[in-house]
Amino acid sequence: MKNRKSDPDLHELKILPKYFQAVRNGNKTFELRKHDRDYKVGDYLLLREYDNGDYTGSFMKVVITYILKDCPEYGLYKDYCILSFRSAAAVSCNKDPLLVD
Repeated sequence: MKNRKSDPDLHELKILPKYFQAVRNGNKTFELRKHDRDYKVGDYLLLREYDNGDYTGSFMKVVITYILKDCPEYGLYKDYCILSFRSAAAVSCNKDPLLVD
């Protein structure tokens, strides 16, 4: 990507089924997360569906397009961020998630 000083990172995240389905359907293009990682625009999120203490085997790889943080005046608490992303297709877990576009 342009204006990147380093290669994109891959952040693996658990996501509950109702939210995973909304991402897969294209209705949800953001994640509200604790800002405890060095998220950057251009990084990848590996969203792994997680239900009842186990991964379901479904996942999606998406790319971060915008990060909103440090906005307590709008109710976004310190140490939290909203990650906007461009969605990708869901695939089964038997494929390499680093290769999913």
